[in-house]
Amino acid sequence: MSLPPLGTGTVKLGFDPVEHAMYVWADEDGYGPLGGRAQQSHLTDVVEKTGCRKLLAEADTNSGWRYDRYVVALYWGDEGEKQILDSGSCTKG
Repeated sequence: MSLPPLGTGTVKLGFDPVEHAMYVWADEDGYGPLGGRAQQSHLTDVVEKTGCRKLLAEADTNSGWRYDRYVVALYWGDEGEKQILDSGSCTKG
């Protein structure tokens, strides 16, 4: 599933059924809106707060839902490098 473009890159969402994780990653060229640490921190904060809330809400209504982890990453297209910005487990609280 692809979300609306974010500057020059694109934010994408995917699920890993083996690791029970939601992956959010952005294609970035280093000059776009995620080029700085503050912007990367904001993205991870949004994913953790909003994404975990959605994952836990789905788990409350769907007994087969097993996704309770998240990973936020960047793919630096120009350099061909991948960078994990944050990862963790979603907990109620």
